[in-house]
Amino acid sequence: MRLRIKGLLGPEELERIDAILMNGAFRDGGDTAEGAARVVKRNLELDRAATKGAEAIETVVYARLAGHPAIADNALPVRFSRPIFSRYEPGMSYGRHVDNPLLGEGGMRSDLSCTVFLSAPESYEGGELAIARDGGDEEFVKLPRGDAIVYDTGIPHRVAEVTRGARMAAVCWIQSITGDPHRRAILAGFHKVHHRMVENHPEAEETALFNEAYYLLFRLWSQV
Repeated sequence: MRLRIKGLLGPEELERIDAILMNGAFRDGGDTAEGAARVVKRNLELDRAATKGAEAIETVVYARLAGHPAIADNALPVRFSRPIFSRYEPGMSYGRHVDNPLLGEGGMRSDLSCTVFLSAPESYEGGELAIARDGGDEEFVKLPRGDAIVYDTGIPHRVAEVTRGARMAAVCWIQSITGDPHRRAILAGFHKVHHRMVENHPEAEETALFNEAYYLLFRLWSQV
């Protein structure tokens, strides 16, 4: 799945985040990497324990993600991870890797990855999010400030080296109702049709029949 979300964060939210990050404490991003990722990860991450207001801006990002209709309809989320705020300065990059399938002590399953771009694209050079495609090439993503992209966590990806300026982003993970991307796509399609039928034809027999089948499939494939 590739889901681009335009204007996830508005100007006021971005200004609030900027104010915290401007005075925030950052640490080596390699401290939070595991396994082979430690070797290829060269960035900085906000030290939330040492930064006043860190929890507040985490909540801002979480609230916008959790409340966005496109994410609800396509990702079918049940849990969101805590956002991580990353900073890439000249010479920093994150080599090709795959994100961990389980996160934290509770073992949250990471089905979808999300990057929220916090820097204006013209303010830095390099720093593209490069996501592998089936044919072996890469899709290079560098979105406007406040926009986000959601994609399947199991896909290899990297962050290209920044050569000028600084790239700021918030990264988080989503646990979906199902870990299977094909089943998720089918359920997402049913989910959208369900809402339209209930809205446009609430009393129709076809709506009731469709809902019965939809709910049965949802229960059959849910992994919560």
